[in-house]
Amino acid sequence: MKKIGDDTIARRARSGGLARRYDQWSMQPTPPSNTAIDLPLSEAMKASIAPPDDRPVEACANP
Repeated sequence: MKKIGDDTIARRARSGGLARRYDQWSMQPTPPSNTAIDLPLSEAMKASIAPPDDRPVEACANP
């Protein structure tokens, strides 16, 4: 199960799919009120959605 999850996340990270989804829900207006959260992708978040590895979560803040 871990390999399936890791492979899926890695594929989405390489294709840019994770960053696009983040942009869709955090930067663009969303229904029903068409309000944008306007929360740019931080460096820590970029590191956390990079292709997976087995580092502890604390290591994501310091890639």
